[in-house]
Amino acid sequence: MLKSYFFIPADKEKFIGKMDSIKADEFVFDFEDALAENLYEQALDNVKKAANFTTHFVRPKLFDNSDNLSLGVFEDLLNIGFRKFVLPKVSSTINLKKIENKLESIGFKNSDIQVILLIEDPHGLIYAKELLENSGLQVIGIGLGSHDYSRQIGMTHTLENLGYARAHVLNIAKAFRIEAIDIASMNVSNEQEFDTEIKTGFELGYDSKFIIHPFQLNLLKQYLYYSKEVVDEANEVYSEIEKFEKEDFSVIKVNGKIFEKPHIDRIKKIIKWAESNGSQ
Repeated sequence: MLKSYFFIPADKEKFIGKMDSIKADEFVFDFEDALAENLYEQALDNVKKAANFTTHFVRPKLFDNSDNLSLGVFEDLLNIGFRKFVLPKVSSTINLKKIENKLESIGFKNSDIQVILLIEDPHGLIYAKELLENSGLQVIGIGLGSHDYSRQIGMTHTLENLGYARAHVLNIAKAFRIEAIDIASMNVSNEQEFDTEIKTGFELGYDSKFIIHPFQLNLLKQYLYYSKEVVDEANEVYSEIEKFEKEDFSVIKVNGKIFEKPHIDRIKKIIKWAESNGSQ
């Protein structure tokens, strides 16, 4: 149920070559922190070898070592054909405007590209609403770069400590009707901990999740979002709802629980998941 955004380090030709065997929903070629500067040209060559590479997302490095906005990499990626970007560390409307101006100066319209904003510091978190309100870019999603955020705060990276930031980004996404993308995890071996991360993200209301390793992707795909009991109840409730004309239904009682019109979307979501996963 959570859509996957799978990061591929752009300097790792071997990983790029394995993309066909990785059944992620979306791929993100990563040109940011994990990429050594001396491997930049090689990374550009690597991504060009990937099938339909311009249909995937890319995360450019936008800031130099002094934290100044530098759009050379962004422009290079535009020029080779990328139109879908995960933009890291953009925490001010001034920098967003500079990106818009760069697009205009090289002949692109803001509507030519799709953008996911990655919130990675306290300033970006607090001003996320203003970023979206004032951006002329086509922002389709927003996520929390939780590890950079934790470093900036000076806190230990735990789900409990990230509760406020995670909820804030989620509510911003829902308020603006864009995709809410949950945090990436460095955990590539502990199944129980990663299952907890999936569970809390899904139950909070996130739509998607950043993934960095096949171990995580496999757990995400295999995760049991709804128990048999929940599916059975959803089917029973929907059977009762179908007895009513649409305009007549207001409230029903099933197994001692009250269900109203606002519950219908969740009921349908559960049934659809069950049908897709052979759980009916």
